[in-house]
Amino acid sequence: MLGVAPHGIERVLNHVSGTFAGVAGVYNRFQYQDEMRAALTLWTDHVSNSIRQTAP
Repeated sequence: MLGVAPHGIERVLNHVSGTFAGVAGVYNRFQYQDEMRAALTLWTDHVSNSIRQTAP
């Protein structure tokens, strides 16, 4: 919906599935901080806009 890649969502939620499970998870040590920051910024903007639209 907001255009965030699944691996970014998994990192924000601290999930260990999909791209981070099994052998790939052992060798993939990248922190994805830029991706997490971008995802959380998009989410913040989405929630803020939703609140503004529903506020009287």
